[in-house]
Amino acid sequence: FPVTIRSAGLVLSLESYYKEMSQLLDYRQGINIIGSGKDWEQLVEKKGNGRSYGFEAMLQKQEGRLNGWISYTWSKNERKFGNINNGMWYPHRYDRRHDLAVTGNYQFNKKWSCAANFVFSTGEAITAPSYFYVLNNTYVQPFYTGKNTERTPNYHRLDISLTKNFTTKNNRTAYLNFGVYNAYAHTNPFYVNIDAVYQDDPNNFFKFTGFNVKYEVKSIFTFIPSVSYGIKF
Repeated sequence: FPVTIRSAGLVLSLESYYKEMSQLLDYRQGINIIGSGKDWEQLVEKKGNGRSYGFEAMLQKQEGRLNGWISYTWSKNERKFGNINNGMWYPHRYDRRHDLAVTGNYQFNKKWSCAANFVFSTGEAITAPSYFYVLNNTYVQPFYTGKNTERTPNYHRLDISLTKNFTTKNNRTAYLNFGVYNAYAHTNPFYVNIDAVYQDDPNNFFKFTGFNVKYEVKSIFTFIPSVSYGIKF
């Protein structure tokens, strides 16, 4: 249901949606996908249902030296299978409750301009053990209470750039851009290691009290500067 409002050089767009899905696939619970040697059809549950709904809002400024937009999305993306999560709805991996983007461009003069882009989104849904237990006094085993019950940390970053436009000796239009990806070097999660941490009673060294779940966030890219040159033919 899209709605667009225009006023004083600003454009406000509002949209809501609802979608139902059927005949979906998802991996079975408790199966080791890597090195299982099984055909893919033995690793998945079939005939699942899904639903996705939410609303989106975008405010744009399209004129003037300063222009850009702000967009926000609230959404839910869920799945339901008879043999997964006790037959109850659970969040899909790419279910992100909040998604925010702010983009701005400023034109200093005919040659110089700058831009900034900030993004924020809720972390991805992941299946993590609720706790660990010891099997036969030897093996530490995870115990899962549901599907996609935890989330990775929220994702956010700021990108900035400075651009010079000019004309070459051959009368070609060109630009030189200096940019920084993730300007404040935030550690965004690429993957998460989940492990058990041994716990004991601080008042009794010989008394074992169990294991706690430890999350270790890993990231590949943080602060990345860049320089680029372009020319139009």
